[in-house]
Amino acid sequence: MLFENYLSSVWKFIITPPWMSVCGFGIIYNFAAIDSGSFILILLANGTTIIILVEHRMRSVISLIHRKIARIARFMKYFYTVTQFLVIFCFLLAYEDFREQTDYKLQLNETDGPIPNFIYCENCLVFKLDSQNTINFAISSTFSVLIAGNAILLMAFSSYYALSSNSAIFSKRTILVQKSFLQSLFIQIGVHMLFLAAPILFFFFAFLLRLSMEKWQIFMHFLTICFFQHGSFSTIAMLSTNKQLKRNLIQFFRKIRQRLNWSSNTEADNKLRNIFAV
Repeated sequence: MLFENYLSSVWKFIITPPWMSVCGFGIIYNFAAIDSGSFILILLANGTTIIILVEHRMRSVISLIHRKIARIARFMKYFYTVTQFLVIFCFLLAYEDFREQTDYKLQLNETDGPIPNFIYCENCLVFKLDSQNTINFAISSTFSVLIAGNAILLMAFSSYYALSSNSAIFSKRTILVQKSFLQSLFIQIGVHMLFLAAPILFFFFAFLLRLSMEKWQIFMHFLTICFFQHGSFSTIAMLSTNKQLKRNLIQFFRKIRQRLNWSSNTEADNKLRNIFAV
């Protein structure tokens, strides 16, 4: 929720291919470099949250037999924490490249043809691919994402392996419930990552292939909306695939409706009593 609110309110950017330009129009749009830094921090925290959720589910089903796999997964989690500091360090080195971009935009205008005037504004960021610091930042970010993905896959494998092999320890109902929770959790994570990764990948391919902004502008706006609302889509996916959670949610709303009906009936009875009392 914090990530979505930040994207839709604080930064609120649009992407303009093929110049790899990210223009912010949010609350603090004048501080584009700070916006990008805050985005990186929240994205790293988002990855940590996903790993913790999967690890918690793994611990609830893991046994002593599968501790080796669990140890490797936890090692990958701690290694991801180390890569987070590496990403932050590389971003600090590349901060000047994000903050001061006037000369690079002029150079880009000469080499790649005329660029729109609004890209010259300070609220628009352009990735400086001729800077070693920016390249190091991109490499460290990609490496951190790969480590997080491997940690999640290892935890998922150990959880399913434990549930499949420990039929004597767990009851059939426990296995079905745990597998249902795991399935809905990983579908939610998959949708979450899809709506984050698809716009970013298209963004880079638009730059590499020099796609025309006039032809792809509507599609890019659509991907930007998906990027902003990725949490909502992942929540819908979780609710639609988890039967137990869906059942509990329906019962919760039914209880609220019953209480509202009871309170409204009570108020009506009181009014009738007051009328007849007069």
